[in-house]
Amino acid sequence: DALTIFNLTFIVHQPAVTNLSAEICQGDTYTENGFNLTTAGIHSQNLQTIHGCDSTVNLTLTVNQPVVTNLAGEICQGETYSANGFNVNTAGVHTLNLETIHGCDSTVNLTLTVNEPTVTNLIGEICQGEAYTQSGFNVTTAGVHIQNLHTIHGCDSTVNLTLTVNEHAVTNLRAEI
Repeated sequence: DALTIFNLTFIVHQPAVTNLSAEICQGDTYTENGFNLTTAGIHSQNLQTIHGCDSTVNLTLTVNQPVVTNLAGEICQGETYSANGFNVNTAGVHTLNLETIHGCDSTVNLTLTVNEPTVTNLIGEICQGEAYTQSGFNVTTAGVHIQNLHTIHGCDSTVNLTLTVNEHAVTNLRAEI
């Protein structure tokens, strides 16, 4: 009798584990790789390989929130605020709708204050031969004197001084002896 020898080769297929990570924006749904997810965290799917062995897919999902940035700005009347992507010249709240680096909503709110120029009117009186030296003036003549200054915000400020110069009084006395 002839002896028949059979060689049997066993291939042992290991379970497959696949680790994935992904990001979505809040309100979006992750629908790739057999998932249908809207919440952040680690999500797993148990599947089978083509050989019928266990296959696990682990997905770490990040949900990026919308970004809201609130800014405050000040300009002088007649100027334009042109920082941070804005180009505005009126007081109030202005909004830019942008995208983050992840493609999610990003909102920038600018509360803009427009500072008006200020005008201050002063009335002063001195005697002839004196000088008016208050509020930054140094004048000796009657009339309207003007100083152009800047407010603490760098805006125009005008100070008008209406100055009266009083003459010396002359009193004539007559004495009788």
